[in-house]
Amino acid sequence: LTQAFAMFDGELKGTYYPLGALTKEQEDTLQSNGFLFQKPGPAQLLGAAGAARHWPEGRGIFHNDNKTALAWANEEDHCRIISMQNGGNVFEVFARFCNIS
Repeated sequence: LTQAFAMFDGELKGTYYPLGALTKEQEDTLQSNGFLFQKPGPAQLLGAAGAARHWPEGRGIFHNDNKTALAWANEEDHCRIISMQNGGNVFEVFARFCNIS
């Protein structure tokens, strides 16, 4: 994943954060931006189904420098892609989604 995300350039250029290697500062920043997903608890459906096995190995978060494109690796889905921006330009949001996909 690190190599794949490193190939992005232009608007998609950004940083991949492997969950198991986050510093406290990175974790706090990702959490305050609403980008950090949480480990499912054992009482939650995902935890009970074994979705948190080997946590946090193989999981991570990518966001572009503008923080308008995100990819969550192995949270619930294999890869959850998010494209967002302020305003109402749905075309730009969809175009970015297509480019990152």
